[in-house]
Amino acid sequence: MNDIRNALNAGNEVITHTDAVSVPGWTGAGYIITDPLTGDGAYLISGGGNGAWFIGFIQGTSLALVLLMATFLSTVAAGAIWVLWLAIFLIVIANVLIVLDNLERYRNDEEWRSCYLGGFMAGIGLTGFGAIATLIGRLITAITTIMAFTVNTTYYGGCND
Repeated sequence: MNDIRNALNAGNEVITHTDAVSVPGWTGAGYIITDPLTGDGAYLISGGGNGAWFIGFIQGTSLALVLLMATFLSTVAAGAIWVLWLAIFLIVIANVLIVLDNLERYRNDEEWRSCYLGGFMAGIGLTGFGAIATLIGRLITAITTIMAFTVNTTYYGGCND
């Protein structure tokens, strides 16, 4: 409500509704603030979430899709595939850094953070749990294969034989 009052006091035009909007998990208001001189406008949602869920969803989905690509690439084991692995690794690192930057930037806005993390987890969940589970399964298989090889290998010989 203060945002609307401040916008009106600054000479801007505000379009809003008379009653609060309720959807599952959220109750609030949406409004448009327009500068009548320049035509610039802002489409806002009360509480400041303003698309945080969607941003989180896109980043969660992109991270999950990159992990899914890594899962498919893990079946190929020859040639210049290391270039693709390097690219995937860099994309994952960039995505994680963006997520951490967003969380740090909005650390004092609890509503934005919770919307963002909700969207991020929905994106990961929708796209990536299969990819993550497959990657973890392949990692466990590789570790157990290495362990089985080292346990079953007996060392014969030595300096005093």
